[in-house]
Amino acid sequence: GINAEYGEDGVGGTYLLKDDLERNIGIFKPVDEEPGAENHPKQPLDLPRYGILPGEGAIREVAAYRLDHGGRANVPKTQIVNLKHENFRNVSEKFGSLQRFVENDGASWDMGPGRFETFEVHAIGQLDIRLFNMDRNGANLLVKKDGDRYRLIPIDHTYTLPDRLEGAFFEWQFWPQAKKPFDDDTKKYIDQINIDSDAEILRGLGIREECIETMKISTLLLKKSVKAGLNLSQIAGVMVKKPGKKMSELQEVCLAVPHDVERWKNLECAIETLVSQKTRN
Repeated sequence: GINAEYGEDGVGGTYLLKDDLERNIGIFKPVDEEPGAENHPKQPLDLPRYGILPGEGAIREVAAYRLDHGGRANVPKTQIVNLKHENFRNVSEKFGSLQRFVENDGASWDMGPGRFETFEVHAIGQLDIRLFNMDRNGANLLVKKDGDRYRLIPIDHTYTLPDRLEGAFFEWQFWPQAKKPFDDDTKKYIDQINIDSDAEILRGLGIREECIETMKISTLLLKKSVKAGLNLSQIAGVMVKKPGKKMSELQEVCLAVPHDVERWKNLECAIETLVSQKTRN
């Protein structure tokens, strides 16, 4: 049988699943123990501030895996499941996200960023941008030593796909790799991302339309920026609010676009203008 151990890490209730031989096999995050949900076991968080509603975290964990086309960013396999176990808090049967456990040698903040390959930082960075990640910190970028290389494994995608364009945070924003140009392979990968089919994946998971629009805007920004020759750090700079400012440059230009039938066309123009300003700077 499978054993479930309650874990102290993370903002919500988390269970480490082990097999008969006590090997770690998965991380289960039940919906009813997410921040703001009925059985949340930890310090309360002001979730609406993040543009996410209580109980919406599990589908975001799955969304990150599903949008990581070809496993490029190395998001561990994640799915929605119903699980029963006597060790679960309050009720024995729960619904939530189950992510394959990945053996690791620590997290990125345990070592300097200089050991990581540019390709991997770019792979995770492009996904974080598309997801509008609000919580890409040094603890949720796991590191696995692979011979002489240090591989990065991104986890914890609860705080992604908000219903507003604010709160983006990227640990890698000022890493030296983020300032290097994208290679041809990464440019081709980003060029081939289909925004409409990504939107359908999110709809299929039950993600709200306002949150899907966030993905569409940030993916469009990514695609246009890469075509214009901007680097990862520059793209992040457009999405992250600068000190002393009320909002980010991206939020500012998108808020000015009215919600009417021409909205998407006008958003494309606004983002195009923003990117061309950045290339001139």
